[in-house]
Amino acid sequence: MQASSIEVRNILKSMNYPLTKKDLVQQAKKHGASYEIIEALENIPDKGYTSADDVINECKGKFRSWG
Repeated sequence: MQASSIEVRNILKSMNYPLTKKDLVQQAKKHGASYEIIEALENIPDKGYTSADDVINECKGKFRSWG
């Protein structure tokens, strides 16, 4: 199953920011994110993120369904 931008946004908007990359991966797993989302989060730069939009900008291009 491919992750949709809606699925990614729903997972990310349920989190409380700021978060580190490690925190994002842990929270995604806790919220039942798909393997594709977790894998993409594991491959973003290791830095602090202040919003879901910050994370989405880093993830663009990592999901086949986003083009």
